Amino acid sequence: MSHLKGLLDLKDLKQEKILNLFQLAKSLKQEKSVSLQGRGSAILLFLEPSTRTRVSFEVACQREGYHSIVIQGKAATSLEKEESLEDTFLNLGAMDPAVLIVRAGDDYNLTEFSTEFKIPVINAGWGMQGHPTQALLDAFTLFEKWGTVAGKKLFMVGDIGHSRVAQSHFELARILGYEIRIFAHESLLPKNLKVASFKKAEDGLEWCDAVMALRTQKERHGAQLSMEGFNAEWGLHSKNIKALKKTAFIMHPGPVNWGLELSPEIKSDSRSIILEQVECGVYLRQALLRMCREGIW
Repeated sequence: MSHLKGLLDLKDLKQEKILNLFQLAKSLKQEKSVSLQGRGSAILLFLEPSTRTRVSFEVACQREGYHSIVIQGKAATSLEKEESLEDTFLNLGAMDPAVLIVRAGDDYNLTEFSTEFKIPVINAGWGMQGHPTQALLDAFTLFEKWGTVAGKKLFMVGDIGHSRVAQSHFELARILGYEIRIFAHESLLPKNLKVASFKKAEDGLEWCDAVMALRTQKERHGAQLSMEGFNAEWGLHSKNIKALKKTAFIMHPGPVNWGLELSPEIKSDSRSIILEQVECGVYLRQALLRMCREGIW
């Protein structure tokens, strides 16, 4: 749900609101505006590792005039003393920040905890539940290319079943009207498969307008999935990528396991927009923060 003025998932969002977000992000990108000042504090509680999401939120907060306070992991916090996350949430909220941005695992219930808050709470990656701002920035990156994502075809390869990015895309695709199909080793497919799956990567590459590879999350699935020959059979490489249309795009939310979901030669493919996703992520998150502050989110 979209809680108060924050963002926990994408299920209840309206297409109009998302398109307004994209238009604001586009304007911010075009303006290259200087940083604002004096908007209050933003607390970033990141209990799982992050580079792109954390830093892009920090940059977005700075541009929107927020002073960022980053808590990275449990170390040196009262969580290390066995304080509950609920108590941590309540105490951080009592300090009256302007916004709370959270990355946490599946063992925490962000929906339940955030009901105590009168400030925006933004999901910056919640276990395998979802990563709404990543899906939004991915769609925004394609929106910039095409002017719309409605009717487009997105092919996902890699660790679909353990990907919070994929979960959020499944929600977002229903709202914005793009189609998703997938390709993965059977152990990396969603348990309750509700999207069409290809048996050959080449078939999906011929079908799609954009392909998104997802990180193989060895720390989550726990299975002894052999990585030997994984890229050749289940990833994208110089041979099967030839099936991708010249006008299509290659994406990855990061971090990339080069040699697994993507072979190193993909780095030089002109269709890759992986770094553009990172750039667009700052503006999308900046736009979200502004809309939350102005009460129009």
